[in-house]
Amino acid sequence: MKKLSLQILNEIGYSGLCEVEFIMDPKDQTYKFLEINPRSWLQITITNQTNKPLIPLVYYYYSNEIDKLNKIKMDNDEEFPHIKWIHFWQDLYVSY
Repeated sequence: MKKLSLQILNEIGYSGLCEVEFIMDPKDQTYKFLEINPRSWLQITITNQTNKPLIPLVYYYYSNEIDKLNKIKMDNDEEFPHIKWIHFWQDLYVSY
């Protein structure tokens, strides 16, 4: 989905923070493009635990501070299995 998301964003000339959403079509078991949300969401704070905090990365990118951006190791495929996202009130509500 990452490759397709980047292709869609590239084709429309989008630059910035967003979330590209897809949904599984139960009829043919394929993902269909749903929408692009050009806003942040609560889960972005999880990046603080990866030593790649998102807000400074975005700031460095848009302020053209490439030297500071390059100092942060950028490995998009790196996994962090020990990090979990929990939003207590939202998760509590949907658990009933």
